[in-house]
Amino acid sequence: MSNTAEGSTTISTLPTADQLQLANPINPQIPEEHDFGTSVTPTLDNTHEEKVAKIKPNEVQGQRRKAPWGVKWRSSSWFITTVVTLGVTTDILTYTIVVPVLPYRLQALNYTNISALTSWLLFAYSIGIFLCTLPVAYFFHKYPYRRSPLIVAVIVLEVAVVLFMTINAYWVMVLSRFIQGASSTVVWSGKSIVECENVPEKNVGRQIGFAYSGVSIGLTIAPPIGGALYAKMGWHAPFVFCIIVCAIDLILRLFVIEQKDLRAWEKANPIDEKEKPEKNEKEKVKRAEVPSDELNDPADSSPHPPTEQVMNGEGLTERDISASTVAEERKEEKVVELSPWRVIVTIASSGRGMTGFWVTFVYGLIIGLFEPSLTLRIQSVWHKEADFVGLVYLAAAAPTFVSGPIIGALADKYGAEFIMLPCLIFALPWLPLMILNQSLAGFIVLFALSGT
Repeated sequence: MSNTAEGSTTISTLPTADQLQLANPINPQIPEEHDFGTSVTPTLDNTHEEKVAKIKPNEVQGQRRKAPWGVKWRSSSWFITTVVTLGVTTDILTYTIVVPVLPYRLQALNYTNISALTSWLLFAYSIGIFLCTLPVAYFFHKYPYRRSPLIVAVIVLEVAVVLFMTINAYWVMVLSRFIQGASSTVVWSGKSIVECENVPEKNVGRQIGFAYSGVSIGLTIAPPIGGALYAKMGWHAPFVFCIIVCAIDLILRLFVIEQKDLRAWEKANPIDEKEKPEKNEKEKVKRAEVPSDELNDPADSSPHPPTEQVMNGEGLTERDISASTVAEERKEEKVVELSPWRVIVTIASSGRGMTGFWVTFVYGLIIGLFEPSLTLRIQSVWHKEADFVGLVYLAAAAPTFVSGPIIGALADKYGAEFIMLPCLIFALPWLPLMILNQSLAGFIVLFALSGT
């Protein structure tokens, strides 16, 4: 404050927004400890007053909430990949664990035409997936909810397992398998989306390779566990094991913090640098909005000398202009949102999309042919029981446990098209040779090679 020779009074500097907010709680426009003299009352233009009024209460250090417990590891891509892997394993486990024992169970219940009845039970699971795929995909496309549907899905899965275990009526068994297929649709769709949304784009192939190794884990451990538990402890034992695994999966799903939820929390509650997850972990995932740590720079919260707040003709300070510039520079290109039907048309018109569709279709067709007949063939030709059938599935699935992450990493580096063709050619010769019945060991080796 200075008085000129002509007797007029001028203001050399203005208080900062932080000073106005905190100095006088009764009238924040007039700081208590700032002497403006007796002739002039300082005023701010409406634009700057609106910006001051928009300061959120929880941005004050005293009202800042504590970060969620374990936020670093609960939001990390590796923890999310682990949860996705376990979810896939749980789904495959609950589906496959009955395959080697189901024919024996139907025989014990005095059913006839066992192969056909087994096929219908497996078909009920598949039709549940088929009918629920489009509605589930539409839901995940239209709404941003991921965690809640996945939690509900595992609870529904446990209900289906209990129904299948406790009620011997065939129609109830079919219904429970249909419900299980519907819940599996949510698991596969939702967890694939969670994986892609929370993993750096350059590592998506590798992480999905690890996640889909859950298929190999489930196929590897489910048949021998199911066969051994059924042989030693009876019909209920394999399903009790599945319920325990589902409970563990449910607990881990409750721990997950997605990146979008973490960003929303940080925007509402700016946190200290030491409480934040690793910076590079967040920066690797694409974001549609400007990070709150740039719009609310901790350095700007400390008092600056009044002379550093230079206001332009519109009443905006350098800080306001800088924040606006950052927002414009970080704004991503507008993404064209496609309707679900448009997505289907786009995939159908894409060579890569249709190739992936037909490869998946052929894989499912081959697996569907094996599952109702393989157990009966081993029983009729080599006179083996359920526990041995489980070991046959173990021998076939074990190599894929290692190959999944390797194939995913190679696809990231060289492209999926250079990996798929050699693998398909390698799998072709072994399937016709499985009709031979001279050697059980040779049959197991051929089965393993066809699945690798």
